[in-house]
Formats: sequence, C-alpha cells, structure tokens
Amino acid sequence: MAATILYVRHADKKSGEEAGPNPSLTRKGIEQAKELGRNLVANGYEVDVVRGSNLVRTTETGVIAISETYTAADVMEPDVGVFTKRFDEWKATLPSKDVKLEEGETVAGYVKRTAGQFYSEEARRSADVIRRIAEVTPGDQTVLVAGHSPLIEVVVAELAEEDPNNIPALKDCEGWELVFDETGFVSAKTLPWNSQQ
Repeated sequence: MAATILYVRHADKKSGEEAGPNPSLTRKGIEQAKELGRNLVANGYEVDVVRGSNLVRTTETGVIAISETYTAADVMEPDVGVFTKRFDEWKATLPSKDVKLEEGETVAGYVKRTAGQFYSEEARRSADVIRRIAEVTPGDQTVLVAGHSPLIEVVVAELAEEDPNNIPALKDCEGWELVFDETGFVSAKTLPWNSQQ
C-alpha cells in the first residue's frame, strides 16, 4: 500500500496593493488551475483528497483543479504545522543574509535562487508535515497538496536527501509526485507536465 502526494506550486496570484496580505488567484491563475486539473486526468492521476495552506491561493488552486474533473475528492482543512503559519509572519523571521552555521560553514540562502532566505529549518518542518499527511492517508490514495515555491523544492530535497540547488525551480502548477509506503518516503519524480522535462 502506497500513498501518493502530488505536491504542486500554486497558480498565479494577484500582486501589488490590490492583492492584500492573502491574495487570491488572477484570471491567469484560475486558468492555470483548470489546466492542472486537466493534466491530472490526462496523466491518469485520481485525486482523493486536496490539501493546501491557509492561504487563499493554495486552496483555490487545489479546489479549482479538481472542480471540473473530479466529483469524489475531499477538500481538507489546512494541516497542522507549517501550513497553518502565515507565510508573511514566517518570512519575517528569516535572516536576510547568509547564515553562519559553524566556523567556516556558510549557507548561501540554502537555495541559491532565494536571494538569502534560509530555508533549511522550514524545509525540515515542511517535510515533516508532508510525512504526516502521508501517514494519515489511507494506502493507495492520492493527495493533491498545493504549496509554495521554493519551499516545495527544498522539501523534495530534504525528503530525497538531495542538494536543494540541484532541484529545478517550479513554475505555476508544476510539482512533484511523492510516493510513501508504510516505512516512509519511497521516491520523488517531477510531474509529467513540468517544463523542465
């Protein structure tokens, strides 16, 4: 018995002053989420549960993705842990420059493309949330989890014990298929519609 988690980046969100602290999807984002749903079906994924953070853009991405293509999937409340913490509050706790870990060891933003944001501790907590979702998911079910980039990439690196700088950056509605069994994490592969293929 294996649980599959489809861990995808949310669709395009509103930005600027009009967006507010918890922006919803743009028209483009709504279309991207619908396309995500079509991609799921076209590639044989049957989503049983949708989860996201407490931010509107992740919930909208998941709900819109399944709304036109699935009738049986459940939309769950945000999970405990990192997904219930406001991203802006968490982001404010991050150091803005490189972080000294030990004498002579510097993490340059942990993921090069994050311009100095330190993600290693958040990656461990987020990976734990993904593991908990897998643990509570009945075997052979598929969960669609909409999240945030570059955190998704760092979580995948944490689970797969890879260098996060070798994990390609995700575009809107791209992601990873993560497989778990009763012993824990088994494998990760990019979703078929990712542009990095």
